[in-house]
Amino acid sequence: MSKIRFGLEFAMPEYPIPYWVDMVTSSLELFDFEQVWVSDNIQSRNVFVGLTAMAQKLNSALGTAVTIPYPRNPIDMASAFASISELIGNRELAIGIGPGGHFYKTIGKMPKPAITVREAVKIMRALLNGEVVRFEDFPTLSSLFNLKVSGRGKLEFPAKKKIPIFVAVGGPLMLKAAGELGDGVIYCMLTPAGSIAGIERGLFKEAVRTVEETRKRAGISRSFRRIYLVHISISKDEASAKYFAKRHVSYAVAETPDPWLMKIGLNPDHAQDIREAYNEGLGMDGAGKAVTDDMSDAFAIAGTPRQCVEKLDKILKVVSSFDQVILDIATVGQEMPRALKLLATEVLPSFV
Repeated sequence: MSKIRFGLEFAMPEYPIPYWVDMVTSSLELFDFEQVWVSDNIQSRNVFVGLTAMAQKLNSALGTAVTIPYPRNPIDMASAFASISELIGNRELAIGIGPGGHFYKTIGKMPKPAITVREAVKIMRALLNGEVVRFEDFPTLSSLFNLKVSGRGKLEFPAKKKIPIFVAVGGPLMLKAAGELGDGVIYCMLTPAGSIAGIERGLFKEAVRTVEETRKRAGISRSFRRIYLVHISISKDEASAKYFAKRHVSYAVAETPDPWLMKIGLNPDHAQDIREAYNEGLGMDGAGKAVTDDMSDAFAIAGTPRQCVEKLDKILKVVSSFDQVILDIATVGQEMPRALKLLATEVLPSFV
C-alpha cells in the first residue's frame, strides 16, 4: 500500500474559536496532516471566521468539507473564499461543496440539490476567475436568493491563484456532477455508497466507476483529485467512542432515503425515530439515542485505538490510490483533545 496522505476535519459546535485553533495547532504538532478541513454548519461557529483565524496562525493547507449552497448567497461565498485566499499565502485553500444534510431540510428550502450544487460550482468558479456572471444562467440560485434575472455580478478582486473545488457526492446525480465539474471529488463515509457497508456491498466501487466514466464521456482531461472522508470516534473507553459515533451517524441515517438504507442492509423503520428527533429540534444528541449498533457500524469507525487501527486499515486498502484521506473526529467536549492525541499518537503511526 502506498503512503497515505491524511487531512484532518473539524466541526465547530461548541468550542470558542481561539480554543479551537489551539487544538488544531496542537494536532499539527503531533502529526503532519496535509490539510485541515472545516465543516460548514450554520448552527456552529461560522466556517469563514474559523478559516480566517486558521489562515493567520497555521502553516497548513485549508478547506471546507463541506460548505452547502442553500443558506449562503453564491456571490457572498465567492467573496469569502477570495478574501481568505489573500491570507493563506502559497498554501492551498480548497472549496469542498455538497448539498448538505437533513438538518437544513428542517429549517429551509432545498430545491433540486444536484442542480443547485452545479450552479453554485459554476458561478463561484467564474467569480473567482474574475468573470462576469449573468444571473439568468443560474435560474435555481437566482430564484432561491431573489436575484434579478437581468442582473450581472463580478468580483472586484478575483482570486490570485486557483481555488480548487471538490464536489462531495452521495447519489447518482451528484456523482455525475463531480465528474463533470469538480477539480476533485470527496467520497464520504456518511453516505450509502461511501459507507463501510457500501464498500462491502460493492456500491463504493460502482460510485467511483460512475465518476470516472462521466469524466471520460465528457472528454475531461484536467487534473482530478480523489478524497475519501472518514468519520472516526476514538476513546480508551469503547462505549464512549460508540456513543459519540452514533451522534454523527444520526445525521447520515436521517438523510438517507429508505431504499438506500435497505441497499446497505439497514432497517428503514428504525430511521423514522431519528428523523422525528431532528424535526422536533432535539439535535444530534436526541437523534443519536435512536441510532442502532448496526447503523453505527455501517457509517462510522468507533472504538479503542487498537480497534480503530484494525477498522481503518481495511478502509485504507480500498482507497490506497486516493490523493488524501480526511479524518473527521466524531466527538465533542473534553473528549476532543484526548481523541486527537490518540489519533495522532496511537492510530496514524500504524500507517506512515
